[in-house]
Amino acid sequence: MVTPARLSEISQPANTVAILLSNSVPPRGATWGCNYVTLEGSDFINKIRYRALYKDGSNIAFADGHAKFFVSKELDSAGKGYPRCNNGPSHTCYIWPERNIWMVPNYPESTLGYPVGLIPNSCAR
Repeated sequence: MVTPARLSEISQPANTVAILLSNSVPPRGATWGCNYVTLEGSDFINKIRYRALYKDGSNIAFADGHAKFFVSKELDSAGKGYPRCNNGPSHTCYIWPERNIWMVPNYPESTLGYPVGLIPNSCAR
């Protein structure tokens, strides 16, 4: 069993994504997943990849407890007419310094091996 991280163990809680709408439910994936993606969640992806259901964006909740609305056509897992790959997002993102958000609790001290920035998926190139 994995012990959840304490707030004191997260380098920058106001920038670390805690929860967002999942890409594991239709139309992107099957219904086997949960409705939300969390750090080390059951989707095992730790990606910033949300469903843009409202005004081409989605709310993202952060480890410090605040939430913010983000628009990003590259990370829209519902693929609402944007460039996409297999009905999913056209890019992968774990750490997005340009927007000051990431899924890595130790960033910026460590990337934990995850790439930094928006990475185009092979089908979007």
